[in-house]
Amino acid sequence: MYITLALEELSKPDGIFQDTELKGLPNGLFGYYGEHWERMGMDESDRPQIKVDILQFYRNEMRAASAAEIFKYLQQKKSNVRLNEVSLVIDEWEQFLRDEMKGGQLKHRFYHASYFDFLETKLPDEKEFYSGIIGDTLYGDSG
Repeated sequence: MYITLALEELSKPDGIFQDTELKGLPNGLFGYYGEHWERMGMDESDRPQIKVDILQFYRNEMRAASAAEIFKYLQQKKSNVRLNEVSLVIDEWEQFLRDEMKGGQLKHRFYHASYFDFLETKLPDEKEFYSGIIGDTLYGDSG
């Protein structure tokens, strides 16, 4: 999988490895994920919270969701987010997401389970908090 993703990025004129020689490619899949994580500024102390929130959503929900569903979830967490911001972040992460049509809606999910393993090393464990919001948002409040 890593070779496929790396070669795809090398072939794009605007790919994340456009100025990289082959010997400068990241080592293995986690290295590849880490390279992308760094290029998005996710290791910075002021990383965009919306990106963290979207990644937390996917990490905890582990199913396909539309930008509108994620937007609805984020509104529960922070009121100033806009749908186009959610869509922009999803577009930035396109190489890690798989698109699928469900119920007439374009939905996205992580391409490979190994990305969840990578996220476990990068994101704080807020599963209980997010699971409550996600369940209430997507499936209605059961309480």
